[in-house]
Parts: sequence; C-alpha cells; structure tokens
Amino acid sequence: FDTSIGYLEANDVKSAFDYLAAQEPKVSIIIYGKSMGAAAALRAAGPIGLQPSAMILECSFNRLLNTVRHRFKLMGVPSFPLAELLVGWGSLMNGFNGYAHNPVVYAASVKSPTLLLNGAHDTRVTPKDAQDIFAALPKGNEMQIFEDAGHNDIYSSDAKRWRRTVLQFLTKATLSGSK
Repeated sequence: FDTSIGYLEANDVKSAFDYLAAQEPKVSIIIYGKSMGAAAALRAAGPIGLQPSAMILECSFNRLLNTVRHRFKLMGVPSFPLAELLVGWGSLMNGFNGYAHNPVVYAASVKSPTLLLNGAHDTRVTPKDAQDIFAALPKGNEMQIFEDAGHNDIYSSDAKRWRRTVLQFLTKATLSGSK
C-alpha cells in the first residue's frame, strides 16, 4: 500500500467533498481528519481550495520532514541524515516534493472554521507542532490540548470533554453563518 502521508490523499478529500456537495448541495459538510488525515484535510482546504462548513483536525503534523524526524527519535535512532534521505526517497517514489509537504503553510490559506485537537503527551505530533499550525491559521479558530492524551487517543482520554468541545465548536461554526 502506497501513501504520501496526506499529500496526494488531499485529492481524495477533494473528490469525496465534491461528490457529496453535488449529491446534497444544501448540506453543510464538515471535514474530520485525524493524524495523516488532518494533514490531508489542511492541504485540501488550503492550496486545493476546499471550503467545508468547518474542520475538526486531530494530531496533524506541522511538516512532513519534522514528523519523520520524530519517528526516528522515537526509535532511538539519530534522525539526521536518515529522515532527510527517507523524505527524499519518498518524494521520488511518489512524485511530489515531501520537503514542501507543510501543513503549517496550508493552514494560512484555510477559510473554514477549524478546531485543532492534540494530546499533551503526543510524541509523534507534539503540542508545539499543533501550535505551529494554529498560529498559521487565520484568527478566530480554536485549539484544545488534552492533558491525558497521546497520539490518536484524544477521545478515549476524555470522551466527555471531546464531545463538549466538538459540539460547542460546531454550534458556533453553524451559528456564524458557515455553509
């Protein structure tokens, strides 16, 4: 199974969005992405230009090279030059520039209300990585850090808070006139 860690998958997000919008033109479409899916959603809503009614994004990495470096550190292996070599090789194999796969840059052109969620103990996508994305988003978006969560366990760490946070965000996004 080939993956571009969200770069090419952003085109799949666009295809699914376009299909749903054509089938149900009056329905508000909310994109939910987790980890790589959050990076794909940011690319789709950034440079590709999708405008969903809102986006809920959990644990998106800030830059592909940075997240690969995190993985090497988790394995106890020096990241340099291995991370650079892996991103370069993956770029060649997948036909895109992995060094430019940068959700922070994508975030700057997102027009939809966005909620970022991250775990305080996430070693794959650190709270600083999430903060980088949040700082790049236009003003008026929201970010929540879940103190007892790591990567991909935000809901299970505090389901009540997750539901409350998401519901409040969606209510606010809907009332603000987003389609």
